[in-house]
Amino acid sequence: MISIRFLGFVDDSVMTIFDSRDLVSRPEDENLPRPDKEWINSHIKIWKVAVCKAAALLPDNAVEKLNKPVQVLFFIDRTAWPTGIAKNQYGTSAIYINLLPSFEGADWMTWDPLVVNGFSWIEKLGLVLHELGHVYEYQLDLLEKFISEAYNRKIVSKTTPYAELRGAAEDFAESFCLYILDPNYLKKYPPQYTWMKEFFTTSGKN
Repeated sequence: MISIRFLGFVDDSVMTIFDSRDLVSRPEDENLPRPDKEWINSHIKIWKVAVCKAAALLPDNAVEKLNKPVQVLFFIDRTAWPTGIAKNQYGTSAIYINLLPSFEGADWMTWDPLVVNGFSWIEKLGLVLHELGHVYEYQLDLLEKFISEAYNRKIVSKTTPYAELRGAAEDFAESFCLYILDPNYLKKYPPQYTWMKEFFTTSGKN
């Protein structure tokens, strides 16, 4: 399994990790009481299990491609809708998990944030795998390779509405997740499926 380092709860503002498309225009729940420490710790425990379970789903060929540990931090930001976001800074990749995102989506979204109806277990695994996809993209510099080889300078349908709206980087992360959790669905998108199959089944670094 890839190396995971849990760095605990970040008890300050991490607003700078979001871009403007992640923020909601009317965060009605921003001023609600902050959850207590027991609530925070119980939700961190659940997400830690999800992170480990998702990482364990990665095949050995994918594990050996990643030579740096992935840091995982937890925080609360009710002004943003995402539950997870991956960042690569100073050569270190980190996944931030928002324990209590806004229940309101951004203006451009045509669906409710997952938190509105509660996260199913498969949705938690999917979120973690999506963010791990970004980690792989960052650490191995895969996005241009994905675009040139999978898209091959053609107009290619993206795998999900989110990827369609947010572009190739999100299509990479969605395809990464889908190859693990629902490869039969990903087969509906042959360019992405073929690229991910080669990535996950070849040894060593791409």
